[in-house]
Amino acid sequence: WSSDVCSSDLMANAPVLDIVGSASAPLPLMLSYVNATPVAGWIDNFTAETRTAGPAKLNLNMQIPLTEASKAVVQGNLKFAGNEVQLWPALPVLNSVQGELGFSDRGFQIATLQGNALGGLVAITGGTQRDGSTQIRLEGAVTAESLGRFATGNAAKRLLRRMSGGTRYVANIKIRDKRIDFALDSNLVGL
Repeated sequence: WSSDVCSSDLMANAPVLDIVGSASAPLPLMLSYVNATPVAGWIDNFTAETRTAGPAKLNLNMQIPLTEASKAVVQGNLKFAGNEVQLWPALPVLNSVQGELGFSDRGFQIATLQGNALGGLVAITGGTQRDGSTQIRLEGAVTAESLGRFATGNAAKRLLRRMSGGTRYVANIKIRDKRIDFALDSNLVGL
């Protein structure tokens, strides 16, 4: 971790502590820190069950009013470098994740993360919405073979063994007050 700490005037009526820092560390270590801080509440505990692997880089800017620390302003980004990410145990693992996640004291935003899941590339966008909910969009491709490896039910496995090829999909996840809504769209062309 490297950081610069500065303040324009600690004797001012409303002194502010400015912190600018960066860190390179294993992503699981960074995630455990996020889940143990107020950041978890800012993102509606979105990462509570997330599992990760690989290194990542964090850039962080904080302005903390010393007389009202609860009004801290936080901004930063997390750069992925070929990481493995599984948002929840019921979802497939994303491999070779590249891209950047931006965050602040008001939530997070993903302009574009890319990775591999279920036999194809996937692009991920979304983040915290104005109403406080979290919305994530996954757009990618999937193969019957990879779905067969991921499926857990016997009936699903039998059905997928009779299928071949692949198709495109769009998945939308919305989280509000710990309630998850999931929608999956595909025309199944090619499957």
